[in-house]
Amino acid sequence: MIVSILLTLGLVCFQNYVLARTRSVAIRADSAHFKADLLVNLGIIASLILTTQLNVPVADPLIAIAVALYILHTARKIGLTAIDALMDHELSEGDRQRIAEIVHTHAEVRGLHDLRTRMAGTQPFIQLHLELPGEITLDDAHVISDQVEEQLLKEFPGAEVIIHQDPEGLNEATDGF
Repeated sequence: MIVSILLTLGLVCFQNYVLARTRSVAIRADSAHFKADLLVNLGIIASLILTTQLNVPVADPLIAIAVALYILHTARKIGLTAIDALMDHELSEGDRQRIAEIVHTHAEVRGLHDLRTRMAGTQPFIQLHLELPGEITLDDAHVISDQVEEQLLKEFPGAEVIIHQDPEGLNEATDGF
């Protein structure tokens, strides 16, 4: 049982390493399964010691209930995470504010509007209109957009970023950013 615990612990550590890189819901669920196995095995050992050596007969059912509650709690968390990954949703207001801050740090950017974001699984999507000085060349506008996109990708790695350039003062409906 101790060998099994040590091997499972090694597997859980490796899964945590992979999780930090991938944020995979499947690996998170698998890791939770092995963590539950660890708790069951440790619970059995603790229960044996408490009931046989320390004469605490209630230890076994209490430990079993604690492990069961942990499994239910973890299953609920994984279920909610899976639903969140399956359903597209907008990035948080904090992330949207961060996007606006990043865009406005570029000296040539005069404004931002029509910011649209969504999260599809672990993939963020960012779409926006940059307001740039009307007198700059198309080449300059392209360079500025590329620079803004590069800064956004530093903060949101792996994001799909689409930037449309508009001349400053163009009368388009804006969303307040």
